[in-house]
Amino acid sequence: MGKRLQTKKIRPKSFTHLQAPSPHCIIKMSEDLRSLLVLELETEFFKRCSGLRYPTAIRFKESYQGGPLITGLRGTKGWLRTQTVTIFSDYMFFKVDLDITYE
Repeated sequence: MGKRLQTKKIRPKSFTHLQAPSPHCIIKMSEDLRSLLVLELETEFFKRCSGLRYPTAIRFKESYQGGPLITGLRGTKGWLRTQTVTIFSDYMFFKVDLDITYE
């Protein structure tokens, strides 16, 4: 019975080669806040069919920890700025229904 939940911490500096402005904005925000940017990707694998596990949910979290401003306002727990949750349901042969929630 393999892992049902996988959590990966992503190094923000690995986004610097991308051309889209978005990665650069969040890195700049981290520098402006003088805090640590933590990007976390969590995937749940609870659906099983014919011995294969399929993802049931994916969560992407952007949070900031440390620094004088974040610690002063949010304490040591940091600030969870965004969380995107994608829920996969109703698997069919070539179709998957999904719901996305932005928080």
